[in-house]
Amino acid sequence: MAWTEPTIKETAESISECLTNNAPNDAIRLAFRIHERYQRSSIEARVEMIKEQPDDTGDPRFDALIAGIVEYSCAINRVAAPRWVQEEKYFLDTFWFVSDLESLHADAIVSSPISCKRRGVFLTQDALTYA
Repeated sequence: MAWTEPTIKETAESISECLTNNAPNDAIRLAFRIHERYQRSSIEARVEMIKEQPDDTGDPRFDALIAGIVEYSCAINRVAAPRWVQEEKYFLDTFWFVSDLESLHADAIVSSPISCKRRGVFLTQDALTYA
């Protein structure tokens, strides 16, 4: 049996476990890897990865981040994002700067993908860039 990338539902479960174990930095890394995994997968695998709506992570900020990354990944590949990313629960009432460093907030305001900005989530310039 061939190895496949984890689905967005499985990734959200892993993020939830990190948050339960007080490991928010690990949760952030897992969220950022969604984009990398999506980009490196076949078109067929991409559809499977994101079609099933994830359960809540226990932190609305991470739920919004996941939806924003999925929408961004779909947009840059010119495919329709799954409908679940548009649900109200994936939009924050207050802004969240993923980096706690205030000196990076201006960069995050300018650099965040619109799919994250409109949810109130702000990422620094290279947050979704991988080696």
